[in-house]
Amino acid sequence: MKTKVLKFGGGVLTGIERIGKVVTAVQSYKDTQVFVVVSAFFGITDKLQEVITNFKRGEDIFINITNIEKICYSYIPANSFDRSFFNNTFKLVAKDFRKLKSIFSEGKSVLSVSEECYVLSFGERISAIVLCEVLKSYKLDFEVLYPEKYGFYCEDDSFNADINIEKSRKSILPKIEEDTNYVMPGFYAISEQNEINVLGRGGTDYSASALAACLRSETMDIWKDVDGFRTADPQIIENTQKIDFLSYDEAAELSYFGATILHHQTVVPLHKLKISIQIFNIHDAGKKNLPGTTINGNTKIHKRLIKSLTSSNDFTVLKITGAQLGAKKGVFATITKALSRNKINIKLVVSGQTEINFLLSAADIDKAAEICSLVDIPSIERVSTVKDVSLIALIGEGLVKNYGVGSKIFASLASQKINTSMISFGASNVAIYFLVKKEDKLKALNVLHKDIVEKGILEN
Repeated sequence: MKTKVLKFGGGVLTGIERIGKVVTAVQSYKDTQVFVVVSAFFGITDKLQEVITNFKRGEDIFINITNIEKICYSYIPANSFDRSFFNNTFKLVAKDFRKLKSIFSEGKSVLSVSEECYVLSFGERISAIVLCEVLKSYKLDFEVLYPEKYGFYCEDDSFNADINIEKSRKSILPKIEEDTNYVMPGFYAISEQNEINVLGRGGTDYSASALAACLRSETMDIWKDVDGFRTADPQIIENTQKIDFLSYDEAAELSYFGATILHHQTVVPLHKLKISIQIFNIHDAGKKNLPGTTINGNTKIHKRLIKSLTSSNDFTVLKITGAQLGAKKGVFATITKALSRNKINIKLVVSGQTEINFLLSAADIDKAAEICSLVDIPSIERVSTVKDVSLIALIGEGLVKNYGVGSKIFASLASQKINTSMISFGASNVAIYFLVKKEDKLKALNVLHKDIVEKGILEN
C-alpha cells in the first residue's frame, strides 16, 4: 500500500467547520496509508506563548489557560458524530489540560527549558487528539503518533531543533501498523535525553517533511487556505499569478527569504530522496485532487526566467570597521566563533579591506553587536548596526546562466530612484538578493514584479 503524509496548518484549523473540510480531504486518499501532521488550532500557539510570558512576570496565568481550554473544546463537533466519541474526546482533552496546569504548580516561579517547550507544543497535541477522534468517528482507523512514544528524534537545540531522520526512521518504522492511519502533532520532537524540543515557528511543515522522509512517503501534501506559491505576496502586490511548479532549490530559497507559505527547512529532508511536495487548497477538498503548486526535482528554466520574488524585514547588518581588517589573519574566524558560541546564525558576509559586513536576523543584531564590541581584536575600530533595511530576493532556475539579468533588475530599481546594498548574485544558482531601505520596499517590489516578473527577462 502506498504511503502519503498530509499536513494541515493553523491557517486551515480555524474553526469547527474546517474540521469537516479536513475530514473530506483525508477521505479523498483511497487505498493509501495516511499520516496526518497537524499544527495547533489557529492562534493557540500565540496564546500559549502569552501564558509563558505572563508566568515569567509573576502574573496569574490560569485564566489564560482556561480560555485556551474553552477554545479547544469548541473544536469538538458535539452534534456531528456519536455522543460517546464526543465524551471520550472531551475527557482526553481535559486530561491533557490537567497536565498542562500541573506544570504551573503553586509556588513555582521558573520553567525548565523542556517545560517551556512542552507548553509551546501543547496546542499541537490537542489538535492531534481532537482530529484523531473525529476521524475515528467516521469509521476511519486512526491513532495518535506521539513523537515521544514513537521516537521522533532531533538534535538537542531546544527552540530550533533539527530532526535526526535516520534515528527517527529506525525508531518509528517497527512501531507502525500497516492497517492503521496516524495523526502526529507537529512542531516538536525529542532529544537524545527524551526532552521535548520545538522546531521553530512554523515548524509543522518541517515535522511533516521529516516524517515523509522517515517513511519514504510517495508525496508530502500540504493543505492550506491558498492555492500555492504565487509570483509575489498577493496581499501587497496586484496581478500575482499562481506558480504551478517549483524546483526544490527555488522553493527553499523562497521560503528562506520570506515566503511564509513554507517553513524554510521543509525541502531539506525530501530533496535527496526526490519526494515531491504538493500544495492543495482546503476549499477544494472533495472537488478536485490537483495540487496548486508541485515542488520536485524539475529544474526547467521558466519562459520569463524569474518565477517569483519575496521579501523580509528580518534582516539587519552588523558592520565591523577598522584599518586593514581584510588583511589581518584570524579576524574573521575570531568574530564568527564568538557569534557561533552564542548561537547567532550568519546569513551572509561581505568583506572589504576596511570593513566586514554580516547579515543577521533582526532578533540577533543587538546581542551580536555587544559580543563583537567585546572581542579582543585591536584592529577593530568601530562596531555599528543597520536596522532600517529589507531584503528582496528574486528566484528562478537559470539566473546565473543568462546574460543581462542583473542589469535589468537594477535598471528597474534605478528608474524609481531606489538604491541597493549587499547584493548577492551567484551564491545561489537560483536566487539574487539585496537590501533596500524599508521605506523603499513596497515600491521596489511593485516595480520589480511589473518590469521583471510579469514582462520577463528572457526573450520569448
